[in-house]
Order: sequence, then structure tokens, then C-alpha cells
Amino acid sequence: MPPSEVKALTLWEFSACVVGWNKSQGKSHSVEGEPLSDEAYDALCELGDSWNG
Repeated sequence: MPPSEVKALTLWEFSACVVGWNKSQGKSHSVEGEPLSDEAYDALCELGDSWNG
């Protein structure tokens, strides 16, 4: 998908794309590694807010 289409997706639509991609690559909902820290989560939320205006 080109970036313009990705930016037009809702968070739910993007999440569905990620789940589908992971499933097609042999992964499911397994999470590897450490959970996000509070700081990393806040930074991710700020990034999402900046993308959505």
C-alpha cells in the first residue's frame, strides 16, 4: 500500500491489515519481546495524533 492509503486508514483498518499480514507470514497474535514502556506508549500515541491531525 502506498503511504497515502495507509494514512487514510482508521486504526482498526490498519490493525486488521497488520493481523492479516502476520497471519499470511506464519505469525498469529503472538507477542515477542517486552511490553511497551509508558514512555514508548506515550510516544506512539503522540505519533498517531500527529498523523490524524
